[in-house]
Amino acid sequence: MKHRIWGCSILALLAVLVLAPAQVVGQDEAVLEVVAVDTHGKTAEYIASLEPLLKRLKEVAPKTETKIYEADLSGEFTGTVYVTIRYPNMEYMAQNRAKAFSDPQFTEALQAVAATGRTIISRSLLVDRTP
Repeated sequence: MKHRIWGCSILALLAVLVLAPAQVVGQDEAVLEVVAVDTHGKTAEYIASLEPLLKRLKEVAPKTETKIYEADLSGEFTGTVYVTIRYPNMEYMAQNRAKAFSDPQFTEALQAVAATGRTIISRSLLVDRTP
């Protein structure tokens, strides 16, 4: 499981770096990672499991900002949980994701989150284009 998470994360990061040339994503543009999750009706348990993970991420990468949203009045997506992680820029994200995934406390917390039985529906990376 740990290798699968690593592999998916590395593959996603490589895709972003290859598909998003440096001139498209500036050094000062914030990026937002958005993970959509189906908790299979265990939303409270899932959100509780995120607390140690997000706390450790903040310790490893103090410039990150995290939020958790739940879709309401969203048709078939009602109840979907969205976890967002805002990084000040792409370089900070790349450096600190690598640092987090090599941190034993972070990976242990990530395994606890995975044990909730949640399903990741999608993972997106958004670039702040606010003028």
